[in-house]
Formats: sequence, structure tokens, C-alpha cells
Amino acid sequence: MDVTGIAAAGASAGHGAAAGTGASAGHGAAAGASGCACDAGLACCDGECVDTASDAKHCGGCAASCGACELCLGGQCVPECFWGTTRCGDECVDASTDSAHCGGCGKACGPGLVCQAGACACPQGSVKCGSKCVDTKTDPAHCGGCGKACNPGFGCQAGQCACSYGAVTCGSKCVDLKLDPANCGACGKACAPCEYCSGSCYALSCSEHEAMCYGSCCIDTSSDPQHCGGCGHACGPCEYCEGGECKPK
Repeated sequence: MDVTGIAAAGASAGHGAAAGTGASAGHGAAAGASGCACDAGLACCDGECVDTASDAKHCGGCAASCGACELCLGGQCVPECFWGTTRCGDECVDASTDSAHCGGCGKACGPGLVCQAGACACPQGSVKCGSKCVDTKTDPAHCGGCGKACNPGFGCQAGQCACSYGAVTCGSKCVDLKLDPANCGACGKACAPCEYCSGSCYALSCSEHEAMCYGSCCIDTSSDPQHCGGCGHACGPCEYCEGGECKPK
């Protein structure tokens, strides 16, 4: 038996196994150092899993990084918000005063409301009555306070119900003493029938073919069947008045 041959074969086999094992181990270490298995939505950058939509060092891709005063939002670098402001979407807002983001992003105030110290409130000079902001100094439905409504015809002045300019209070109503025939020139001074008010009571002036008939004002005696042609001259049941004369129907 050739002992030398057997030894040479064994050495060759051992060398091959060692070489093979070393090569295999070296290949496995290289794969572990350069690759990583990431969850859906993450990317493998420099051997770690990152979210390129929000990672400032890998914003939008492994090779893209944001500046010192930038944030990564949606895979894009955007400037940081100044002190006292908050980022809502793609803009910086002051949540203490912004009525669209009052106290936080998307918290919008209702119509007519403003944002004060992060809370929705009525503008200065008005108060909330129900669902509306009103000025209780001028609102006739809330004059001096919520629900304190003025009577019809009254306005609200400095929080008090009062008549509008040119009118005065007569009883519970606002009237114009220059025009109201029931209060002509003064409260309770009424004009007589067939009179009109213009600061004082004046008699009506009838036009042609009209006459004052027994307290009725300016009757057209040319067509009125009760006063046809003159006061008290009534036409018969089957007659009508035309041109001041009664004619059969």
C-alpha cells in the first residue's frame, strides 16, 4: 500500500473542505452586512429599515437627506415651523389664533366665530346667544342680553329697546307723530274722519265728481250706486250708476 499517496489524498481533501467552508462563511457574512429584510412601506438604507416618507436622512430615497432646519414630510424636505406654530399639512399655523386649526390641526371654528387662545369664541364686542354671535347693544332680538327681544317696530340702542330715529313711543308702539292719524302731532291726538295727518290734521280735498257724504270721504258720485249724482241718491236694486245717473242693468 502506498502510504504517501493516501496521505497526499487526505491532505488534498482537507484543504478543499477548509477552503470550501471558509468561502461559504465569507459569503454569508457579506450578505448579512449589506442586506436587510424590511416590512412593507420601508426601504433598506445603509443596512437599516427606514421610512423614506418621514426619515430626514433618507427623504424620498436612500441617497436624499434634508438640511439642518428641514423636516421630511411625504418624502419631501420642508422647512421646520417657527416657534409657536404647528405644521398642519403643508403649512405652519398658529393653533392659538387660526380659526381653521383652533387648538389643533383640522379643528375649525363655526361661521362667525374666531379663535382666541386656542378656543373658538365670538368676536370682541359680541356674545354667543344660542348658535349665533350677536351684539347685545344693537340686536333687537337680544337687546341687553340673550333672548331679550324688543317689541315690533322698536330698535335696540345701547342695549335698550327704543324707537328708531324720527319716531316716539306712544303706549307700547313706536309712531311717527308727523304721519300717524291716530297720534298726529302728539300721542293720542287723532284726526277726524276724512282728515289726514301731516304734523297736524287737515281735511281731505276731494277731486271733481267726489263729495263728502255723511262721514264717508270723497265719494265718487259719478259711479257710486248709493250716492249717484249726489249724496244719498241711491239707485234701485236693478240699476247701476254711470255718469251720475242711475241706469237699468
